[in-house]
Amino acid sequence: MTVLGVEMAESFSKSLSEKHSGAFLGLASGDALGWPNEQVWGGKVDPFVTSHQQLLFRSWLKRSGGSYYAHDRLILPGQYSDRTQLALCQARSLTYGQKWLKRFSFIELPFWHLYDRSGNLTNKEAAREWADQIPTWSGLRRPFELVKFFEAKDNGILSRIQPLVIARADDEDFTDLALDIISAGSVTHGHPGALIGALAYGFAAWQAQNQGLMGTDIILSLLDSFNKWSVIPNNVDASDPMFKAATTRQPDYRNLWRHMAQEMAVSLNQAKKELTRQSVNQDDVFIRAMDGFDKKKGRQALNTVAMSLFLAARYTQDPVTGLKKASQMIGIDTTTVAALTGSLLGAFHGPGFLEPLVDRLQDAKYIIKLTSALKQKDDRGDNYNGPEFDLKYLNNWRDELSGLSQGDSKALPDGRSARVVSREDMMTINKQFNIIIHNLQTDDGQNLSFTKIRKLPELKKHKPGLTAAETSN
Repeated sequence: MTVLGVEMAESFSKSLSEKHSGAFLGLASGDALGWPNEQVWGGKVDPFVTSHQQLLFRSWLKRSGGSYYAHDRLILPGQYSDRTQLALCQARSLTYGQKWLKRFSFIELPFWHLYDRSGNLTNKEAAREWADQIPTWSGLRRPFELVKFFEAKDNGILSRIQPLVIARADDEDFTDLALDIISAGSVTHGHPGALIGALAYGFAAWQAQNQGLMGTDIILSLLDSFNKWSVIPNNVDASDPMFKAATTRQPDYRNLWRHMAQEMAVSLNQAKKELTRQSVNQDDVFIRAMDGFDKKKGRQALNTVAMSLFLAARYTQDPVTGLKKASQMIGIDTTTVAALTGSLLGAFHGPGFLEPLVDRLQDAKYIIKLTSALKQKDDRGDNYNGPEFDLKYLNNWRDELSGLSQGDSKALPDGRSARVVSREDMMTINKQFNIIIHNLQTDDGQNLSFTKIRKLPELKKHKPGLTAAETSN
């Protein structure tokens, strides 16, 4: 038996709980490792990246706020981005059983918008729409917003797929999981490219956990089972309102879907060909073929999935190097690619290879606890008695944080409670605005940060002939 064959046998013998925790911890660890490098598009390589052979978290300064509200925020070692935040939102919603989609759309996603870290524009716009009870595909949206939704083919769905897979990892058929992926994805994205990418990644993650497949076999399985994950499920028009809206709005939507599926197949065949080459020093050849170093195309779902599958397959026998490659390949979307690669490797190997990281990973205990809860889902969604969400309510809730002190408790809009751990105050770089950050820890162990921006009062200029006291009147 080959070395990979031995490892596949060992993976198959691992319990599903080990694979589940490895998958979720791998996602969060990859996220935290890749996030510091995401903003270095084509820039100077940080010496840290090339000089450290171990997987290490590090602190770094993140520039936020755009040009007008620009400020630098210290990110501590092991802290994760919006990718893990949204995966946790998706996981929490799934613990509410059959009401999970309503829970995610109307509660988790809108509330996430208040504490998101580096969320992409597509997800943020969707969160605002759902906060006002407007589905993203609804004709109530302005025409240009609908166009943007149905053209959204970025990778913003992908980090939310693994919780869906974990919840159905022991299913013998992919059909129900495929429907879940389409339903979850269409909350934020309407383009077939985004949904096909999510389905391909979901099928691969499901095979890694259900069948113990990895290495080149995971690519072969995707190609051999192309019709199981790439075709539009039967009756989806009736079960998914977005799909019904899409086919009504765009008569050629199904043709576009098939075209995107074929593009994914082409990328998978390229990955298969490249994996037959033994030189791991040529990884960037495939990454370039997937436009990975292009700031826009590299973030498209199809390309992101292809890169993540390739790296996970290439480094199945050496997961530490695989995660290091994904998180340190300067110029690609290191945050998402490392999260997806780490999740696949974690699903195959379990959490063992992540042990040096987990002790410093933000909310690791909470992640493990929530992962276990995914297999014990109930119908608590029927019992939610929180307020009806809208943007005004959420903004007012955030404003109320300014009256709290360290140690004070606060009920969260999602039904949980939290206490204030600390408060940070800083000025924007242009010194015109005050940035106030409240750091809260929920009663179940998640850490959240809420940012409020306030205009600083303008100092009146001293007029000739008046005293300083007179200018203040």
